[in-house]
Amino acid sequence: MRFDVLAIDARHQIVALELEAANAGLAAEEVRKQGLAVISLDSRGLRLPLAWAIKKRSRRFPTMLFSMELMSLLEAGLNLVEALQTLAETIFLRTRSSSSW
Repeated sequence: MRFDVLAIDARHQIVALELEAANAGLAAEEVRKQGLAVISLDSRGLRLPLAWAIKKRSRRFPTMLFSMELMSLLEAGLNLVEALQTLAETIFLRTRSSSSW
């Protein structure tokens, strides 16, 4: 697996590395063997393509609908935590069943 690493060297300079390791622990160990201190370690396999991330963010959150549903649940007697959990579940189910949100 490939990893992108940010580390600090002995001169307190930030160093960017790209390395191959079986897992994050071994990648961090390899960086420390080079005399560097790890700041961050990211697996390349877990990154999303930029176009997909931008497309996902472009959908607007329906604030008015969310507010009205939250108010209805609170008026029905649910406490805030229960109401938010209920809304989270319904939003999750909506986004899984259709992408029209």
